[in-house]
Amino acid sequence: MSSIKSGYDLLPTIFTPEGKLLQLEYSSKCINKSNIALGIKCNDGLIIFKEIDSNQYNNDIIECNMIFCLNHYMAMTSSGITGDFRSLCNRLVDENLIEKYRYGLELNSKYLTHLLSRLFHLNSNSWSLRPLACDIILGFIDYSSLEIFFISNQGSIIKTNNISTGSACELINFELESIFKEELSCRKVILKIIKKLSALTRDLQSKYFYVKYFAKKKKKFTDTVSFNFIKEIERYKLYQL
Repeated sequence: MSSIKSGYDLLPTIFTPEGKLLQLEYSSKCINKSNIALGIKCNDGLIIFKEIDSNQYNNDIIECNMIFCLNHYMAMTSSGITGDFRSLCNRLVDENLIEKYRYGLELNSKYLTHLLSRLFHLNSNSWSLRPLACDIILGFIDYSSLEIFFISNQGSIIKTNNISTGSACELINFELESIFKEELSCRKVILKIIKKLSALTRDLQSKYFYVKYFAKKKKKFTDTVSFNFIKEIERYKLYQL
């Protein structure tokens, strides 16, 4: 990048059109090379996955940086720069407190997704702000219905049944679609995802994941569960036997 003479500059106080384009390119590459994040609907619930580094495994202090919950009915994760993701989480907390103070209600899925989209769009277009280098996957329980939204780092919103972002996301998205069509339970979907990831991404960065899931019987998201990718593959093989 230092050899480019078109005005590449990360400083928010300096405006260069070429530099802004390169900022967007840099943020996209950062997302594509980051740890895997995915969300998928199941026959009896909804699952949010996030790959983590090995030094963060079973670390309760770091856990909040991986999967964020505004309440028992909303969970979201991201790929890309964790600091950008946390800044969005802090903004959502403030907006939710204002909403509860004014109206006595928490933010719904429609408002949350459009708020995140506006923040991404603002940072992507404003000359005084750096583009946010993260994509968001948001799972929501809204009036007994399950919803998954994907918000890109440039502000586009996709409502979907399954989505992934991060490294090898194109291959993973194809496999997630086939898993979703099988209409399996949460537990069986986790086993299927483990099998597919072991075949598609043999060079996983960490071998560890955080999982948060919602089951229709419990009516709210469970606590985040961490597990070892390698051990789960071995358990899956035993399960097949």
